[in-house]
Amino acid sequence: MKFSEELNPAQYRIQAYSTNWVQVNDERLTQSCLITPNTLVPDWPVPDFSALTPAHIQDLAAWPVEIWLFGTGSTQGWLSPAIQQAAIAAQLSFECMNTPAACRTYNVILAEGRAVGCALFF
Repeated sequence: MKFSEELNPAQYRIQAYSTNWVQVNDERLTQSCLITPNTLVPDWPVPDFSALTPAHIQDLAAWPVEIWLFGTGSTQGWLSPAIQQAAIAAQLSFECMNTPAACRTYNVILAEGRAVGCALFF
């Protein structure tokens, strides 16, 4: 096994995950949360994916993030047409996938040194 030094300066990495929790920097989170390379919001007050509103999308668009990943829980979810229109109007790039897939994708994009955000729902 080859070991290499981690050179990515990101503060927040996903270390482990399941469909109902995520571990970020040795902290296990079980509520909706936001993660970016430099910010962790461990108790984002959006209880589940279906509770997203256009106002939430506008808030996310203000973050210095290239793409938002929405971890929709244990199953694949899709943004409603109204939320999609709000995202397009805010020029927000996004992908929806189940929460484990969002965690994996976050780590891959993070390793590329890109500005990625993850909104996770359990």
